[in-house]
Amino acid sequence: MNDWIVMANKGECVIFEKVREGYVKLQTLGDQRLRQRESDLYSDRSGTAHTSFRSNQTRISEEHYPEELARKFANKITDYLDKNRHLGTFDKLTLVSGPSFVGYIRDAMSRPLQQKVGGEIVRNFLTQNEKELDSFLKIHQ
Repeated sequence: MNDWIVMANKGECVIFEKVREGYVKLQTLGDQRLRQRESDLYSDRSGTAHTSFRSNQTRISEEHYPEELARKFANKITDYLDKNRHLGTFDKLTLVSGPSFVGYIRDAMSRPLQQKVGGEIVRNFLTQNEKELDSFLKIHQ
């Protein structure tokens, strides 16, 4: 049985596979824009958009921009997981994500992918280290 641990927050996702002796890191996904300070997010993008038929300008809402980025990143994560689910690469997922991001991942999951989720830990914890992951899961599972 292939079990995957998916650790994600706004901006980074690390996927591990459970093996006999512990865990092996399989993949790291990220979005640099979500790791920036909010002020940097807004200063690099245009504040208005022109429609093609009129000279009207539409204001892009800055307060919703971080949510839009988080939603897109959650879609990127679940697309990767869905492709691997379809290939039969894993049998079960354990999702580790903070409370501010876990909802985006849940919303982005397809029904078949949701059925593969065997556990969920809602905690702000992300590591690249297999031993830290093992210690964390022993405490929280």
